Amino acid sequence: MFTPLSRTSKAPSTKASNQRQGTDSFRCRVCRGIYALRKCQRFLKLTPEKRLRAVLINKYCSNCLAHQHSGESCRSGAKCKICKKDHHTLLHMRDPRSARPSRSDNRPTRRASGSSPSSGTSPPSPRRATIRTSLTSLLQHKGVSILPTAIVLLDTGKRTLETRALIDPCCLVSRINAAVAKAYGLSVTRIGAEGACTAVLCSKTTQMSREVVFMADPQLSCITPARAIRADMKDPFSNVALADNEWFRPSPVPLVLGAGVYPDNILPGILPSQGGLPMAQNTKFGWILSGKCTQ
Repeated sequence: MFTPLSRTSKAPSTKASNQRQGTDSFRCRVCRGIYALRKCQRFLKLTPEKRLRAVLINKYCSNCLAHQHSGESCRSGAKCKICKKDHHTLLHMRDPRSARPSRSDNRPTRRASGSSPSSGTSPPSPRRATIRTSLTSLLQHKGVSILPTAIVLLDTGKRTLETRALIDPCCLVSRINAAVAKAYGLSVTRIGAEGACTAVLCSKTTQMSREVVFMADPQLSCITPARAIRADMKDPFSNVALADNEWFRPSPVPLVLGAGVYPDNILPGILPSQGGLPMAQNTKFGWILSGKCTQ
């Protein structure tokens, strides 16, 4: 007598559950409204750069703006209506190379005398690279410049990797070497001539964890310091937890944490430079060193 009533009471619950699942499948992850992302007024008012960030962070497909799959498994044959490439038209950004002759980091470049303005900028030859390296060594003959580096954890969603990062507040955006991003299994979204990816940045010493959008830079290449420093130069910092315990050994840096990340990771505390040692600054990654080290 009570069995049919019991079955009847479960039916509305199952139906309501299905309705909630259907509603969530159309819920905008930017404003929580019940519609597709391409109809979200908050999303449409953003600049193309901020739209891309929203797409990457909220795990939308860059081709069709759906969130049921990634860009690699998208079956949509649609292309950008402006440049005909594999991204949604709402994510189209003007190629920075067509807007200005300088590099993407806004640093001015010089053209050799006698060269044609229409000839373009050719990559530096090995000879020029050798001269530049030698000049760097000459300028550091009285000391070695120390760049602020930290050993950080990068959560790719599939695994957590330990890598070395340069903390640079003068860099407009955070960057990752494109080859390293591929090796780490990060999904790079192509927008015009450039690409971006996301990963969760974590600290080894604190609970700091945040999702960061990185520009995939195929030309990112940095080795610091320029030459090896005596290991005993680290002894004066034995009373603090350094962010990079191997700061005195030349090593590549595949990751740059830019201006968007820098303010959130700085903690009170500075040890001024003295006795030919670099200064130390406290961060959520540990104490970072910067300045000149004279031996």
